[in-house]
Amino acid sequence: MTPDDSWIVVGQVAGDMKSDIARGSLDSNNIPSVILSSSFSAYGRGIDHHFGLAAFSGAGNIIMVPREYRD
Repeated sequence: MTPDDSWIVVGQVAGDMKSDIARGSLDSNNIPSVILSSSFSAYGRGIDHHFGLAAFSGAGNIIMVPREYRD
């Protein structure tokens, strides 16, 4: 699954273990999600601003869900 314009950032967690817990919680509630690793760097490719990641700087994994699952 690849995020596009219909996916939004809903949070940031520190570390892979917390990402796994968050993803498991979303999965158990039938909410699709994408975790962007802290090692992911799209600087200079236009993706940071496109997905609203500029506000999420520093270490941590970004959690994204489809816009309709925001609440």
